[in-house]
Amino acid sequence: SAVPMRLRSKIPSIADVIEDKSGNLIIVMDFIEGDSLKNILERKGARSEARVIKWAKQLCDILGFLHSKGIIYRDMKQENVMLQENDEVAIIDFGTAREYQTLADGTTALGSPGYAAPEQCDPRETDARTDIFCLGKTMYSLLTGIDLQRNLAIDTSDLKERNPMISSELCEIIEKCTKRSPDKRYQSSAELLYALENIVENSKKSKRKKVVKMCLFSGTFCLSVVSSIFGYLLNLQSKALATDNYQELLNDASVITINSQDDDYAEKHAEKISLYEQAIDVPNKAGEKDAYLGLIEAYKENDGESPIFSKEEAEQITNLMSNHKTDFETNKENYVEICYEIGNLYWYYYDDKNQITKSIYAINWFQEVTKNADKNYAKRTQGLAEAYAAIGIFYRDNVTLVTEARDDKTYDELLRNLQDLMDGIATNKDEADIVRLEVLEMARYALQRYATDFKRDGVDEDRLIALHKRIETVLNSIDVEYYGETHPLYIKKSEIETNMADTENAVRNAYGTTRKEAKTS
Repeated sequence: SAVPMRLRSKIPSIADVIEDKSGNLIIVMDFIEGDSLKNILERKGARSEARVIKWAKQLCDILGFLHSKGIIYRDMKQENVMLQENDEVAIIDFGTAREYQTLADGTTALGSPGYAAPEQCDPRETDARTDIFCLGKTMYSLLTGIDLQRNLAIDTSDLKERNPMISSELCEIIEKCTKRSPDKRYQSSAELLYALENIVENSKKSKRKKVVKMCLFSGTFCLSVVSSIFGYLLNLQSKALATDNYQELLNDASVITINSQDDDYAEKHAEKISLYEQAIDVPNKAGEKDAYLGLIEAYKENDGESPIFSKEEAEQITNLMSNHKTDFETNKENYVEICYEIGNLYWYYYDDKNQITKSIYAINWFQEVTKNADKNYAKRTQGLAEAYAAIGIFYRDNVTLVTEARDDKTYDELLRNLQDLMDGIATNKDEADIVRLEVLEMARYALQRYATDFKRDGVDEDRLIALHKRIETVLNSIDVEYYGETHPLYIKKSEIETNMADTENAVRNAYGTTRKEAKTS
């Protein structure tokens, strides 16, 4: 039967069958590129839960196809699984399981010691549940770093003790896969696949909890010392596993490419978000910044050409920061950097068409930067955070007030903060074009909307006209032609250009001058 397109690179096809002089058949199969999971395990050690689940789901798909054709693989193990460049897995040695035991009645057992199901060692008939047992053993091996062919006596029920970071749900799945009785296992690859997919879904709604096993204290001093040493070593091992698991989750998330044109676009984005959430929840890693910054970048990927920071995403990142705030006490610099990026998320990407609303929501995050940054923190970033916060506070406190004469220099301060953002953001070619355009629009809007207020506050007209000209100069330097006329960046720039003349007129009218008078003077 034809192999489905999605599986053609995952199952080797038979190229030739050759009979040697002794009558033995030599089966020649396609070469599968990649590196075996056994080699990867030997080099890198135990793999993360997220990655093992991902591979196991692919293997369920492969086994499900084979079983539908009446084929039992019988030799699933890390050595026979190849990892390809696209993080997809394939099986090799298909149909060539090695003999390792001859039974008393003359029958031959097929499979590999440590991974083979009990029925492979006696006259009972093997079926789909045999491969499920072998896959369960393979998952255990990948999660613990233990090669079961060298450790035949290991019981898979101790998985949680060997790797405390593994969820209870996955431990239960593997324990069910490896029941001695086939009737107590998952009855099909589809049933196992469903269970694995439910773990991925549930991980988005609940946090993984670290289970710490406390050693029992005895009445004697010697046993107490032994218990203390054991606990200390176990803690060191847990920390090492946590570090590996954290980095593995980050790596898994980073290789997921988001393209809004793909059919599985939403699924990939949800998986990426989930991986970053899992990384944040790894014990002793909630105070690290990389997972949070990755999550922030992922928020910008979920809407194609016009990224939006949704209300649901805002609630998610706020809860994560709130739940783990104590974890940042030993590393304020990480906390400050994350707060600055969240402030930017609100300011430029929040799901609200009113820029004033966006800036007001961002205030608290920028104030966290100014409150917690130490003297070693980047002065430029801290200065920008102060400018953002001041402008947000201005909008919050003044936007709904009736304009009247003031002597507190509120609008003079607004102008200075806008100039700071022009210096730090709009003129910086390394910043994203959408961010630069948003700063230009904010400055332009302020000139037009508050022209009379600037005058009442004693701001000189020349300062406003100078800012207007600077907006125009920077705007001309941002090239959006190659995006196309329907792209949000092209539209944004066009809108600013359209309003520039009205903005200058608003300033001139507020001060009682005209363009002609300005040129004459």
